[in-house]
Amino acid sequence: SACPPLNKKTGRSEISTILGAFYKGTRLTCAWDVQDDCRRTEVQAAFLALLCVASALPTGGQLTVERDGDAWNIFAQANLVRADEALWASLASGIAPKALEPADVQFAMLPECASTLERRVRFEIADNSLLISFNYDGSVTIDKVFKARQLRSPDRPASMHFSCCDANFRA
Repeated sequence: SACPPLNKKTGRSEISTILGAFYKGTRLTCAWDVQDDCRRTEVQAAFLALLCVASALPTGGQLTVERDGDAWNIFAQANLVRADEALWASLASGIAPKALEPADVQFAMLPECASTLERRVRFEIADNSLLISFNYDGSVTIDKVFKARQLRSPDRPASMHFSCCDANFRA
C-alpha cells in the first residue's frame, strides 16, 4: 500500500517543519490548523490533497488544513483557480487518467489513501476558492467551511459559485 501504517502518529512540529520547508520561496502559504498529533495516514492524505489543490492555483494562494473531529478540510483561496477537469474527475472516480504525468501522481494516490482511511472524498471548486474534504459522511461543504472561516475573518469575499463532485471509495 502507498499509505503508512494506520496507527503511527506524526507530531505537529514535524508537520510544520515539512510544510515550512516545502512552501518556502513559493507563491503559496499554508496554515496547518490542526493542534493534535495525527495519524500518518491522515497526514499523508492531507499532504496529497494539498498537492492536488496547489496544482489548481497557478498564481499562488493561501492553503489551510483543518480537522473537525474525523472530517479533514483542505481549503484554498486564490485570485485564480484553474483545475484540470480530467485530473479532478479522477478523484471522484478513483481511476487515474491514462496519460497521468509524474507531476500529477497525487491525483492517483489520494483516492487510495482515502480508501485506506475508509473516508469519503469530496471536492468543490469556485472562481477563487477550492476545498477537498475527506470524512465519513460527506457532510462538509465548501459553503460551510467558507462561512466558518468568514466568521473568523470577515474581510473575505462572500460570493462564490460552486461545482461539486463526490467520491466513495471501498476499503
